[in-house]
Amino acid sequence: MASDINMDTAAGKAGKAGFVAQMLSGHSAVGLAVGALMYILCLSGTLMVFHEEFARWEQPEVPEFAGSAAPAAVARAAEEGLARTDDVPHHYYVSLPHASMPRLGVSLDGEASWYADADGNLTTPVHHPWTEFLEGLHYYLHLPTTLGLTVVGILGAMLVGLVISGLLAHPRIFRDAFAMRLKGNKQLAEADLHNRLSVWGAPFHILVALTGAAIGLAPCSHILRPPPIWTVTWRVFMSPCSVQTRRRI
Repeated sequence: MASDINMDTAAGKAGKAGFVAQMLSGHSAVGLAVGALMYILCLSGTLMVFHEEFARWEQPEVPEFAGSAAPAAVARAAEEGLARTDDVPHHYYVSLPHASMPRLGVSLDGEASWYADADGNLTTPVHHPWTEFLEGLHYYLHLPTTLGLTVVGILGAMLVGLVISGLLAHPRIFRDAFAMRLKGNKQLAEADLHNRLSVWGAPFHILVALTGAAIGLAPCSHILRPPPIWTVTWRVFMSPCSVQTRRRI
């Protein structure tokens, strides 16, 4: 009877050790597979926090606003932008000045963009290649738009799996939460440093990865359920009284 209990206990310990070993193996494989790309995405994402500052630095000659732009200036800039194209733009944006980007600008389909002065006259074309490089790298890895966004979303999902598998691979995660054996065995010191940074940063890592996955994989949801398409007359913002909006399923 006692021998049966001992055998069951040994089998349980062996099963637990096998599970931990499998999780460590999977954790390492996924980490090596996506580590380089995730480093690029995280580094470019960190730099993208300052994308407005980079854009201002790249074009210091652009006129800036101390406060908000006058409605007449906004309308004039919008009219001038529309006058510079013979086709009906699919997307047309008017960027209003605010604290971190005190500039007025218009953009046609994301292809042609200009800044405007305080009177609404279009002046300098938007040209900030470094900022655009960072944006394309972080959101699309410089791949075609939908493909790049999907790949980034998949990497975000893999990072979520990487964090979760890493947590499951440490059965004494709470007991060792403050363990930092920096002296002695170098490999043990590196493991402790990795584990502590990973464990305490796990909520932030999961949040960043999960939101990145949701944004990146959003286009895939259209395959399951195409969204309704809203069509609006292209001069709707210029003439609010002539709004013609209809919903098409």
